[in-house]
Amino acid sequence: MTIPAGAASATLDFWWYPISTEGPLAATTAKQSELALLTQAFAGETPAEVMAGDRQYVLILNTSGQVLKSLLWTRSDARTWQRATFDLAAYRGLTVRLAFGTYNDGTGGTTALYSDDATITVCWPAPPPLPPTPTATPTARPLKRAYSPLILRNYAPPPPSPTPTPTATPTGASDILQGRWLRSLVAAPGETGGLWGITNEGYLMHSANRGAT
Repeated sequence: MTIPAGAASATLDFWWYPISTEGPLAATTAKQSELALLTQAFAGETPAEVMAGDRQYVLILNTSGQVLKSLLWTRSDARTWQRATFDLAAYRGLTVRLAFGTYNDGTGGTTALYSDDATITVCWPAPPPLPPTPTATPTARPLKRAYSPLILRNYAPPPPSPTPTPTATPTGASDILQGRWLRSLVAAPGETGGLWGITNEGYLMHSANRGAT
């Protein structure tokens, strides 16, 4: 399998069920000499020596079959399913192989390992944020001035306001004959009583007695 070089993370996840009649051995990291013996075994060669003690292991190998590292190197008789996870980020950009198995030295008890649901989860980095959308900046437009034509005309001045003409207020007459006079008088000689006459305005006047004016 090839782990992408641009991956943000790569994780191996699996379940394993260990069995051993040889007694437990704490989990540790395999020595280089032990890995060299396993590399010879994977290549089909007879190891120069026999490694003492059984092992349950999960190994990472390159495409040539060389063991690069031991992820699980132990001996357990738990006889129960256990979950294990390992970080593979150090192998980004490489093509590697995984080996699940056991090593039996041929003496004492026997050791076995069952594995299931092995997966490698690769996560990519979050995409970079989108650049902000440019906002158009309004450009100031030059101010245009418009002028209305100036029209000059000579107008005749308005006439002066009329001066009110005083109106004579008539003065009330002291009696009906004020301002009037008799143009003619009609009277019979030797008669007594009222007199009849015509005024300058043409009114017929009558006096109650001869002594009235």
